[in-house]
Amino acid sequence: MIKSFLISSFIILSLAGCGEPDPDQSMHDQCLREQLFSKCLSAVPNGPITTNSDSWSEVVHACSDTATYLSTRPRYSIKRECRL
Repeated sequence: MIKSFLISSFIILSLAGCGEPDPDQSMHDQCLREQLFSKCLSAVPNGPITTNSDSWSEVVHACSDTATYLSTRPRYSIKRECRL
């Protein structure tokens, strides 16, 4: 009795997550994110060829974070091929 209840509960809970996603849900527009990331990196002035610090990784990380933040849009406004 308990075993059948647990199995049926598991099936119902598994199916509860299935369905159409909320069109108003926010997500990242990957096409826009790529454009913003590239534009950010191209705006960085040339620096030294060799460095002993991780300053370039900080720049890349900052561009990535900014592009991710700015590319957040409602799901319905993002082209299908630009969704992840």
